[in-house]
Amino acid sequence: MLQGGVVVRANDIVVGSVRIHGVGERRAGVVVVRGARVSLLRNEIVGHKIVKSTPCVLVERTDGTTIDGNVISHCTMVTSQRIASQGILVRGATGTSIVHNIVARTSGEGIALTNTHRTVIARNHIHGNTDGVYLGPRANETVVVDNVIAFSGRHNV
Repeated sequence: MLQGGVVVRANDIVVGSVRIHGVGERRAGVVVVRGARVSLLRNEIVGHKIVKSTPCVLVERTDGTTIDGNVISHCTMVTSQRIASQGILVRGATGTSIVHNIVARTSGEGIALTNTHRTVIARNHIHGNTDGVYLGPRANETVVVDNVIAFSGRHNV
C-alpha cells in the first residue's frame, strides 16, 4: 500500500494494481495526472484521511488518459457541509477514457468534467455520491453510456 499520493507528469506511464491511500493536506488530488497517455489500471484509490476538498483523481491539461478498472472512494473525510470532493475530476483534458470503475461514497460528484473534449464515460458503477456525473462548462464531445448511476444525494447526471 502506498500512503500519500501520486503525481504523474511524465508521458506514457501506467500506474496499475496499487492501493493508494491519500494523506496530507497540500495536494491537488490523491492521484494527479498531468502527463500525456497515462493509464490508471485496477487501483484502489482512497482519500478518507484528507480533511480538505481534494479529489481522489485529478486529470488536468493532458491528452489520452485512461482510467480503467479502479475502485475510487471516500475522497475526503467530511468535517462540514462545505467540503465537497470529486471521485474523478477532469479539467482541461482531451481524449480521456473513464471505464469499468467503481466510484462510490464521495462528498461531491462521482465524476466531474469541465473544459474537456472527447471524453468517454462508460460501464462504471457510480453510487452513493452527493452527485453522480457532472458535465460542466465546455464538456464538449462527451459520451456517457452504459453506466450504473444510483443513490446520489442530489442529482444522478
